[in-house]
Amino acid sequence: MRQNVNFTERMEFVITMMASAGIMDAYSYIQRGQVFATGQTGNFTLMAIRIVQNNWMGFLYTVLAVVAFWIGIFICWHVFYTIGKENDRRWKKIVLVIEFILLAIVGFLPDTIPDFFVNPIISLAAAFQFCAFRKMGTSDTYASVFCTGNMRTCAESYYLGLIKKDREALRKANRFSLILISFFIGAVLTAILCHFIQEKTIWAVNLLFIFLYCYSGTLNFRRRR
Repeated sequence: MRQNVNFTERMEFVITMMASAGIMDAYSYIQRGQVFATGQTGNFTLMAIRIVQNNWMGFLYTVLAVVAFWIGIFICWHVFYTIGKENDRRWKKIVLVIEFILLAIVGFLPDTIPDFFVNPIISLAAAFQFCAFRKMGTSDTYASVFCTGNMRTCAESYYLGLIKKDREALRKANRFSLILISFFIGAVLTAILCHFIQEKTIWAVNLLFIFLYCYSGTLNFRRRR
């Protein structure tokens, strides 16, 4: 798993990304108007419910989050072909920097700022993460901001591992279980922190990114020795 893979494809990086996704999703729902920053399926459901309930302000919040996610995908690929010069590693570094800045800004915005200004920024950051980080190890792909596809892969792999006695499938199932748990832990941590530091809770993602930067630097230093 650790051989012949980029740092962004290592398990340590993947579980950190999933924890950050859990933080973003729980934060946007708890602290910023009950909208999902990463779970766009949930947002489509919320849009339908809020139309029926005549909750037009809630509908607007959700629409803006969905639109921001779409725009984020477009911008992310534009960055890949322009600033990133189609260099995958350079592109991912740029994405992490942009995401870091966007979420840092969100933490500075007080609760008095209307949520329909804040949630699109979080959704934009989530779209960048989803677009750029999708490979794990040498062959696995995963969704770096939500759980549905990861749950399907996990369940399929457990079936192959437990019923068909495929050991590699079982190892894959264990990896996907770990990233699902990481998302859950990120969401739980957010639910706790929101009681104490409110809008600044989103900075937990920034702290995770700083950890990744330091950890990557440590690995590079060890390789050079």
